[in-house]
Amino acid sequence: ITIVTGVQTCALPISCARSVLAASAGVMLMPLFLLARAVGDNFVLSNASLSVTISKDGRITSLLDRQLNRELILEGRTAGFVLFEDRPINWDAWDVDIFHLETKSEVNASSVKIVEDGPLRATVGATYQVGKSQIKAFISLDAVAPFAKADALSLVRFDTEVRWHERHQCVFNSEGLDAC
Repeated sequence: ITIVTGVQTCALPISCARSVLAASAGVMLMPLFLLARAVGDNFVLSNASLSVTISKDGRITSLLDRQLNRELILEGRTAGFVLFEDRPINWDAWDVDIFHLETKSEVNASSVKIVEDGPLRATVGATYQVGKSQIKAFISLDAVAPFAKADALSLVRFDTEVRWHERHQCVFNSEGLDAC
């Protein structure tokens, strides 16, 4: 079975960068700022609003609101793919029993690299192997907010392609966000 997912976009309650293009005037309101770089074993995507740190294991270890100087990943937590064993009591398909939560394990990437470092978008690509299955994830940050509104939110974008061949296992993208 091959499953290809669409785009999963996570909007975060973060003040937006004012680096948008004035559509009617065609002038830049503020210089664009976007950076993708390797820092030790980590990869960092940054714009005027956010800084996202991705480990060599393909896990988001830091999500910093640069304008509020606030870390949005809970201390001691990471965000990324997690795997659960799925062995339901009654039905084999679409019946995930509560005890599956006891079988959680993190899925780490087999490779992580910067795949795009352009003037408008920076992207880190990661490949994950689970048995005979493969997940390709592309974590992106844009230089400007996706909407030309004064209160537009900056987005961390996740594009994923999943080729799943496992039985009795399910995978989710888990966030360790401090949203309060």
